[in-house]
Amino acid sequence: MIRTGAALSIAVSSEAGSERHTSPNKYWKIFPWSSVAAFFPHLYYGSLVELGRETDENIGFFCTSPSWGGLEINVLRLARWLAARRHRVTLLVPEGTPLHREALLAGCPVGVVAQHKKYFDIAAAVRLRATLRQIGVPTVFVFHRDDMDVMAWVKLIGGRSLTLIFKQHMQLGVSRRDPVHALRYARDDSWISPLEGLRAEVLAKTFIPPEKIHVIPLGVDPDHLA
Repeated sequence: MIRTGAALSIAVSSEAGSERHTSPNKYWKIFPWSSVAAFFPHLYYGSLVELGRETDENIGFFCTSPSWGGLEINVLRLARWLAARRHRVTLLVPEGTPLHREALLAGCPVGVVAQHKKYFDIAAAVRLRATLRQIGVPTVFVFHRDDMDVMAWVKLIGGRSLTLIFKQHMQLGVSRRDPVHALRYARDDSWISPLEGLRAEVLAKTFIPPEKIHVIPLGVDPDHLA
């Protein structure tokens, strides 16, 4: 069985000025794990807390993909891992998608959102912002690049208090240094790449500041490897 002796925690804190923080609002740190537990991601909000402590803040996982592949499976898997460690995670997905169906079967909290256009769907952004406020979601993870534009508009038109984090799953491909992509990516508070090579590609093909890009490998559940 393959076991990875590390666990990673992401903490979002309001303790501006702390020497542990790379910015006033965010703190990223890898915690060594000396036990035989496998690599698991853990997400923390507010001040740094011990592993597994319950938190009250609602985390939104936004994914409108109509597919059911590796990306969508990993979104649900991460939500279940965090929920198992007593974090509040709400999957924000369109009704009837495979991810919506599987989330309900898994017993995960779901907030139904409408599908949107890939670009400049301001009306959808207004509705989405209202949904986030109604559900009470101050932090949103975006997983699919087709969802980035509408969420950028959400933050631009009235969601400045919203913390927006993009979790990269695929290569960028062509350069994204045009003005449209530059404005869109500027709305992201943090960008997570699963590999150093992907982080290097993001630095080379976008204007995202290096301090915003963090490398966090995908987690492995050892129970599936036994």
